[in-house]
Amino acid sequence: MRNLLVLSVVIFLAFSNGEKARFDNYKVFSVEVKNEEQLKVLREMEEAPFSSYDFWKAPGKVGHPVDVMVPPHKSSEFEEIMSSLKFETKLKISNVQELIDNEQPKVAPANDDFGWDRYHTLEEIYSWLDGLLVEYSDVLTPISAGNSVEGRPIRGVLLSYKEGNPAIFIESNTHAREWITSATATYVLNEFLTSTDPEVREIAENYDWYIFPNVNPDGFHFTHVNNRMWRKTRARHGVICLGVDPNRNWAFHSGQAFESSIRQIISLP
Repeated sequence: MRNLLVLSVVIFLAFSNGEKARFDNYKVFSVEVKNEEQLKVLREMEEAPFSSYDFWKAPGKVGHPVDVMVPPHKSSEFEEIMSSLKFETKLKISNVQELIDNEQPKVAPANDDFGWDRYHTLEEIYSWLDGLLVEYSDVLTPISAGNSVEGRPIRGVLLSYKEGNPAIFIESNTHAREWITSATATYVLNEFLTSTDPEVREIAENYDWYIFPNVNPDGFHFTHVNNRMWRKTRARHGVICLGVDPNRNWAFHSGQAFESSIRQIISLP
């Protein structure tokens, strides 16, 4: 048993820091939750140490379906659990790696202009912000939330057209793998600066907008260079606990439920 644990730790560390992870033949299922027994089993699957199941939609309550990514080596076990407890399942994604391979354009754009036809790296997003701060210096102010654990700046901007506006705060990419959120935040900022639509202008100019395109820069960088499905930060807690889910790390009722240190969803001090 001890040797198995050591081997699991070695594999985990290698997977976290080594070559780019692939998700060939990983499948995503939607699972109906009909009763408390089924809910309990799904929670046990999610919370088990070194669990290979990645719950994209976590088990919450009876009547709310969950989405779970199942690796190939867990297919038989998953099917047995689903069958024994009479779960109703639906295959949503047959090969996760296929989606990853196709999420970026096959041909790079002819120019280097920042746009929304592909996903951008942290460096590209920050470079775009730098350009905006020069071009729209009359309404944009740089703001900072400090630096990440790995030393990356957590940058944002304040968009303000006049004094006395109520304020709205936007943060995105709290979860590292959710690239669409930083794309959405940058698109909204661009619209507020360039759109001539009267309704957009009304919203843009009558509120102060505090916008942070990426509040998890370490995790976001990691999803680009190593593991596309990484969700957490990169803060280390002990030898094998790497990363915290920043959306589960608030002071209010934090950590009331059991959470495994190896899961993608974890709150820590």
